[in-house]
Amino acid sequence: MSHRSPLHELAYTYNIELDRIEKISPVCILPHYTKKLTTRMAANVEEPSEQDLGSTAEVQIYTDRSGLDRKAGIAAVLQMREGPLKALQFTLAL
Repeated sequence: MSHRSPLHELAYTYNIELDRIEKISPVCILPHYTKKLTTRMAANVEEPSEQDLGSTAEVQIYTDRSGLDRKAGIAAVLQMREGPLKALQFTLAL
């Protein structure tokens, strides 16, 4: 038998059967892969509108979050080039 890894030691210590554990293959990114999306963070509230006017993106998603008076909120807006604006809002009270 080869050297036992820390995973083997934990499985032995906690009596876990390694054959019953889900195995997930790592994701490999090929050298010729090109990203299908870009992510950008605006420095201020006014910046996005100026840059987005010239955008050729099919879909644009905007998000924001805030916290006030022991509440947390998040909002997301999805804009497709051809189609209605869609928005979601959630508030969590602590």
